Amino acid sequence: MPSTILEIGAGLGTLSYFLSRRFKATVHVEIDPILAMIASEFIQDPAILIIGDALELEWNTSALVSNTPYHISSDILVKTAESDGVEVAILVLQKDVVERLCAEPGSPRYGRITVLVKLVFDVRPGPVYPPSCFYPKPDVSSQMIVLFRRRKFSELPPWIEEVSRRLFIMRRKKARKVICKELGICDENILNAVGVEEATRIYQLTPRQIEELARLWRGTC
Repeated sequence: MPSTILEIGAGLGTLSYFLSRRFKATVHVEIDPILAMIASEFIQDPAILIIGDALELEWNTSALVSNTPYHISSDILVKTAESDGVEVAILVLQKDVVERLCAEPGSPRYGRITVLVKLVFDVRPGPVYPPSCFYPKPDVSSQMIVLFRRRKFSELPPWIEEVSRRLFIMRRKKARKVICKELGICDENILNAVGVEEATRIYQLTPRQIEELARLWRGTC
């Protein structure tokens, strides 16, 4: 049983109603004051309702739940990864975002956000929801995803996000050339040790390989 549950985007309070009655300690965040006023009618004490931007708050919680606003999905995912206290996150995202998070190296949807999330979480996709399940109706289907933390983000090199950003700007380029140009790691013996072959493209690098390159980058910059 989690010690505290944080809900991001309480909206009209539909999910907040059940969370505040099922768990002893819940915190609900809603940026829209009008929606927050409506949600407050459904939240049961001692639950806490915060009117504000969840991205500007410290997430001192062990569990996170969110019917995630589509326009901040990537920001929510990065902050979830960075918040070491979050042991489990249950999110409803655009279906194509979930497909990106579940993508394997070398597949078209595999990218920077996939790497950051998979380095710290076990990723398990859940049910798909059509637009008719939501009000107002979105233009695309949504899908649940559950993230189980298996390591702390603080265990990664502090510049892992910068390294992944530099690499995936040129995701389809030959990895050795990009790594040499962007990270200054040009030694063939080192690249061989990391498993970066001549034909390898950036989008074929595994999360572990990118982590190892980030660790090596410290000695080259």
